[in-house]
Amino acid sequence: MTIRSNTRRRLLLIGCLLGLGAFGQDSRAGTVVVDFVRSGSFNSSGRSENLFDNYEVGTGIGEKNWFVFDLSGITGTITSATFRVNAGTMLGDGLYEVFDVETPVADLVQFYGQWNENPSIYDELATGTPYGAIELSWFMPRDSVVDIALSAAAVASLNQAGGLWALSGSFSGHYAMNYTANSGFERQLILEVSGTTAVPEPSALALGGIGGMLGVFAVRRGSRSSRQSA
Repeated sequence: MTIRSNTRRRLLLIGCLLGLGAFGQDSRAGTVVVDFVRSGSFNSSGRSENLFDNYEVGTGIGEKNWFVFDLSGITGTITSATFRVNAGTMLGDGLYEVFDVETPVADLVQFYGQWNENPSIYDELATGTPYGAIELSWFMPRDSVVDIALSAAAVASLNQAGGLWALSGSFSGHYAMNYTANSGFERQLILEVSGTTAVPEPSALALGGIGGMLGVFAVRRGSRSSRQSA
């Protein structure tokens, strides 16, 4: 009698553990990819060159670039972030750095598809809090995609945004990211977000089903044994 009782307890315990292993993952982190909303450049005379989202940058051509993202659909806490961008065509080696943007997003995008001169915006871009950097080489294949790990300051800013969020960039070489008026070119934020709800994988669903069946089997077996003993 004691052996049967212990067996039932083991089956029930295994069933519970399998069920928890399959469905107890709601708080695990998830990866969220956010595509750009708008991108562009400002040259040293303050002229906006955001025609067709082209985002060329470089000291040789006197341009800084910028990118805008919409974070309104993000829930949970962002724990890390990467800026992924197509490097387009380059001339010369150099360091590409990204920074925060204090200029209101509306001022960046209001003349989309037009030429506009605003020296104050150019002066502000790529001068604030540094968010990350990567070395770019003239010998990289054209249209290479590069990932820039963003700093803790960038992550904090992302968590506070709740809507449109922008970053700006500068390149110490002659130019990079030229000929980038292509809507298919990567301009993305790769975010790791905690507190998201994870849908169980098919294997997890099967595992949970097995656990439940074992638990039911243990209970039914116990009830049948009790009736026979009576």
